[in-house]
Amino acid sequence: MAPLKRVVVELSPYSVQLAIIAGRQLVACGEYALDAKEALAAFLEANGVKEADVALIAPRSLFAHRAGEAEAGQGRSPAELLGYAQTVATGFAPPLAAVACDTVTGKPVEEAGQSPWLLAGTTAEALTAAREQLSALGVVSVRTGLALPAQLGAVVVALQDMPESTRVAVLTLGENASVLALVSAGGVEAVQSVPTGYAQIFEAVQAELGLKFRAAAAKLFFNEAYEFGEAAGKIAGRIAGAVTPVLAGLEAKAGSFHVLGLPAKQAWFGRELAQAAGSLVWAPESASLCAHLGLETAPDLKLTPGALGLASFACEQNLAQAAWLPAWLDANSKPPAASTPPPPAAAPARVTVRAATDVKTAPAKTVAASASVAAKPAAKPVKAAVTAPTPVKAAASPAKAAPVPVAANPEEKKKNNAVLYGVIGAVVLAAVVGGVMMLGSRTAAPVAQAVPLPPVAPAVPAKKPEPVAVRPQTVAYFRFENGVPGRSANGLGTIIDTGGGGHNLNGYKGPVYSTDVPVAVVPGIGETNVGSVHFTAQNDIYSPPNEGLSQVVFNSFTIEAYVRFESLEGWQTFIGRDDSLQQPEAPEHKSLMYFSKTTNQPAQSIYSKNGFRIEVITNHGIALAVNSSVAPVAGSWYHVAAVGDVEKGTLSLYVDGKLAGRTNGFTGLLTPHSGNGSWTFGRGQFRGKTSDKFLGDLDEVRFSNGPLSPEQFLNASPAGAAR
Repeated sequence: MAPLKRVVVELSPYSVQLAIIAGRQLVACGEYALDAKEALAAFLEANGVKEADVALIAPRSLFAHRAGEAEAGQGRSPAELLGYAQTVATGFAPPLAAVACDTVTGKPVEEAGQSPWLLAGTTAEALTAAREQLSALGVVSVRTGLALPAQLGAVVVALQDMPESTRVAVLTLGENASVLALVSAGGVEAVQSVPTGYAQIFEAVQAELGLKFRAAAAKLFFNEAYEFGEAAGKIAGRIAGAVTPVLAGLEAKAGSFHVLGLPAKQAWFGRELAQAAGSLVWAPESASLCAHLGLETAPDLKLTPGALGLASFACEQNLAQAAWLPAWLDANSKPPAASTPPPPAAAPARVTVRAATDVKTAPAKTVAASASVAAKPAAKPVKAAVTAPTPVKAAASPAKAAPVPVAANPEEKKKNNAVLYGVIGAVVLAAVVGGVMMLGSRTAAPVAQAVPLPPVAPAVPAKKPEPVAVRPQTVAYFRFENGVPGRSANGLGTIIDTGGGGHNLNGYKGPVYSTDVPVAVVPGIGETNVGSVHFTAQNDIYSPPNEGLSQVVFNSFTIEAYVRFESLEGWQTFIGRDDSLQQPEAPEHKSLMYFSKTTNQPAQSIYSKNGFRIEVITNHGIALAVNSSVAPVAGSWYHVAAVGDVEKGTLSLYVDGKLAGRTNGFTGLLTPHSGNGSWTFGRGQFRGKTSDKFLGDLDEVRFSNGPLSPEQFLNASPAGAAR
């Protein structure tokens, strides 16, 4: 007989996570941003999920209160607790949806008992909206619970057999307010409100990265690919100002700190916030806790702190009686009768550890440590990872219009850049392109870290360029006429496509607009030319992954540009295409294209010293390269064109309209399987890292979906290059 399959879901304001358990084995888990509906649907379909056994709800606004000694002995019926909720949930429109549980055992509140209780909830309207959102995501839940008690109970479980004095301060994020709870192996000892939440985090991201819209910051914060680098500490520092005083006000000192309810990719915020608040970082150790729960994980799965609570419900035979999963209070129901204390060997509750909630509490009625905390039950040891804080820089003043990228090293920028595109205007953030390897046989290439992509400042509104007459084959045309001379080409969508396709590009770290141009009038189109861009080997331009030019499929193609080198040192790529690290045809993760100048080192047999070179991966996974004997002179402009002709099977390289090299075997350009092969101006990639930085000027870059003849190039006479 097949083991019983259990599905647990947790819904927060900005993400959803799922765990699927068969018997006692975790067989699948996933976490998704709420706008990643296709990925979520694929997960549900692949695992046959149509219904969840438990759905934990973390609403945007939530109230929480822990009873003090005087409160604990009175008003313990469901009706009385609901009435009490009305007094502590100031600002919440009735009717309310609330839960209550014992702070020690996590069990329902007994009417005749005396132990402290935890009361938490939201509005009935918010609960209904959350259920409807789950349904819209394709998940129907058999049982719906509140995430906060489950989160806190999970920490109680993780602290079993730790020293009696061990206390962890855990923060559950809400939208504009959060809950800070003091937790030990003996239960929830205190609950306090913190006047900060997701909204303030997004504002901090917006300020530190110089983003124009808070919505962009929200999408960026929950993007899996973006690396915040040095900005992470500054963002956390802005939030620490609200958290630190509440921490200091707890009657019992917390030895460490943890933020609940964050997906794995956002766990950096919890670590940085702990350090900014001067606390140790706490996190449960996954393997130990799973062993404690009797839960096995598939070899390719690893639980993150945010998913531990979901998995812990696998051990509960009867979810209706599960600890830390209290039912919604009903004024017409009766509370459970008083029971004898559980035997010492009884295991504590196991619960969900993640959700995002907006929490309001009643500080005046919140009592910190309770003297009546019961002795903890015996349990199997669970190790917890505790990391000492490191020095954290003070929070920076509001960011300037064009901040320096926050990546710890220059090469983190690409990943972040790709991520940033599309966050403005509520466009879905894109995944980051992976590393690459230079095609052909190359000895070495100077590189830094990885192909990450960093933040870019929002651009100053660009002046709209005049329309340009273009050929039918034109896919994109970048003239750089819209920039202000001397200003950086930073920002999202600031590099305007005048070819009519709308494939605008993003600028990173300031390629500078210049009036130094190769020709005053572009011969092929007869248009005035007044602008170019200058690269300093520290910046680039790129197409957003999964958007625009990155998704165009090229068979036959022509790519042309005017280029001028300021220096001839090393390899320099002026136009490239990143690899997504998912190309089965290119097992060594070679980049998909380099339009470049070869090294100035002694020539090797495959290319000429300082010659122009075009390298591509074909749609059959074959690496082709054409080397030119034409060696550029520093300070001189050249028109270069790469032409791939599927019908003729050739890849050709032209310099100033003259054929400079050709090879056979071209069958079309490889299309990235993940759709995130960004086109780049100003750099390439090699062995998974950014490289071949361009030092010089670029102008009139045109992509055509077809093999143009020299008479049709931009540098040809107007008669030849018919519009």
